[in-house]
Amino acid sequence: MNRLLFASLFIFSFMIFSSFTTELSPQKSYSKADYQLDVLKLRAQLGTNKSFIPELELAGLIALHHFPELKETTIQFKYSNIKTTMATRPTLSSLCGDQSKRVYIIYVDKKIKKNNGLLANEVPFNALIGLIGHEYQHISDYEEKTAAEIASLGIKYCNKKFKKKFECETDHAIISRGLGWQLRDWAVYDMVHSPASDKYKAYKKENYLTPDEISNLILQNKHYRQTLDAEAYEEMLVFDLE
Repeated sequence: MNRLLFASLFIFSFMIFSSFTTELSPQKSYSKADYQLDVLKLRAQLGTNKSFIPELELAGLIALHHFPELKETTIQFKYSNIKTTMATRPTLSSLCGDQSKRVYIIYVDKKIKKNNGLLANEVPFNALIGLIGHEYQHISDYEEKTAAEIASLGIKYCNKKFKKKFECETDHAIISRGLGWQLRDWAVYDMVHSPASDKYKAYKKENYLTPDEISNLILQNKHYRQTLDAEAYEEMLVFDLE
């Protein structure tokens, strides 16, 4: 009886551990077609207190797999006329209230002028997951801060050196979470292949990790080894030669 109980507990623990590590382990590419039929299941598992813009929901749910601490956090996606593709803020009312009940808005740009930016619905799916993951990381960071600390952060963000440090640290954290390939795809599209202006791309390269920097971090991270096949190395090399 004891052996049977031990075996059952071992199998159960293994299943839980396997499920956890599978969700957080790096994956080189997510195909929209492969997950489209699972959106209801993903919504039931991860969609608590979440309000998505329909065309961003699937990418948003997949990215959430890498942020288990945000499962119950209230997050709302809303279109707005902003100066970047996405930006995340806690609502003022919730910021002044109970820290455990904060509400976060991920603002999504709905209009660009003179190619000075990108619209989210134009971003390739795998890259979109990386972009949304970047915003989730900000929320995860805000969750650990008091209202005063977030206000202080907003003031410091006006400093160019602090902004670069803050955004690059956020990108580092995303890679550690297993979204390095998705972040790299976003950086490649955002800084190289997108129709955005040269001025916009220069700003992004100045303040965020570049594709080459992300590639180097992926190569150095042991958790990405299973994703580094010959095709992956060739992809990095081709980009470096561009």
